[in-house]
Amino acid sequence: EVDVELQKKVAALFSNTAVVNERLPSFTAISQRMRDRWVEQQQQLGAEHAPQPGADDSGQLDIFLELSEYVLKADMEVLYGRAFTEAHAPQLVSKFGEWVQNIANGQLVGFFDELGELLREAIAERRNNPAAYSSKGSGENSVLQVYLDSGALERHDDDAVVGLLSMTLMAAVFNTQVSLAWILVHLYSDPDLLRRAREEIASCTDLTDYSKLAELPFLNSCIDEAVRLHTMLPGNTVLR
Repeated sequence: EVDVELQKKVAALFSNTAVVNERLPSFTAISQRMRDRWVEQQQQLGAEHAPQPGADDSGQLDIFLELSEYVLKADMEVLYGRAFTEAHAPQLVSKFGEWVQNIANGQLVGFFDELGELLREAIAERRNNPAAYSSKGSGENSVLQVYLDSGALERHDDDAVVGLLSMTLMAAVFNTQVSLAWILVHLYSDPDLLRRAREEIASCTDLTDYSKLAELPFLNSCIDEAVRLHTMLPGNTVLR
């Protein structure tokens, strides 16, 4: 409401097909690493009949928490850029897991304090070396860089910008994580749906082209339906 033009530029970034295509190889690589780790863990469980790291007492993976890795890394790349993500994702993913557990204990401290400090350091670095990051030159496309290139720090203080960037990550992580978890729940509860989703993805001629992914009707219907059925927004704010 205060800086409408800035938010329009951020919205334009999210809807830019070239920006999405630039990120797709990284998103795919993250998900493939997770898939391979899950398969390996389940194979070990089957062979040893004992819980492994990442599994609960029943030997089942806690998929919702495991999805944190994919969602955090993907969101951080879009919001803060690849350099920030490569430098800080490992510690932030670990801290996020601790933070979720702290919520269960009524302690809302930890993760976002550390994230805020890292963002302040990143902003300082980009101030000192703007040419290396500016999206106007040979730098990166990220929400953080849109803020800096648009002069957000001239209109808002550092704390306000860090607060906005932190809260955006919170919204992006939880909404995406909930939707992905429910998509998996529904697909793995019905073999026919899972087969149909896999066949449609296998039929895609180019998984690195967003325009091709947007043409997959069943997969996109799964996304829409999971959001419709399981939105995190209070029920009385959503007309279904």
